[in-house]
Amino acid sequence: MKVAAKCRATTNIDNCIRALKRLKIRKVAMVWTGSASSPIKGKSARQVFDEVLNESGIEIASSKVALTGYPLAEYPVFPKEKLLQIAKEVDVPEADGIFIPNTGLRAIEIIQQLEAETGKPAVIANQAMIWDMIRSVGIDDSVAGYGALLRDH
Repeated sequence: MKVAAKCRATTNIDNCIRALKRLKIRKVAMVWTGSASSPIKGKSARQVFDEVLNESGIEIASSKVALTGYPLAEYPVFPKEKLLQIAKEVDVPEADGIFIPNTGLRAIEIIQQLEAETGKPAVIANQAMIWDMIRSVGIDDSVAGYGALLRDH
């Protein structure tokens, strides 16, 4: 016997796009950590990612490839101070917010400081996933300490 799920299926990029739109971020300053050479249907992962954002009405105001040469397996221990510095460096005046779309980084730990120091909302992949999942099941509690998205939306 099959039972249909009473919740929607989603992906992390869907979570991120919903979060960016909820915060009214139309232009992002993005810290890109993905490989620029991973082919997907003849395109790099970055090209595909950019297309998905653009099709969703989100423009990339600036971006920076970070962690070049840093082993993927060590992303979880990448120094948070360095990640904060990189995220602040990619920020430009025309960006509405900062976006770090990598679930392997412990970027959620810097979100409060990043938002405070830039004066802009930030969307971090894991934060967006948490926000979208708890909201999708009807939990509307404010969660302090993890950025404007979880606190105010």
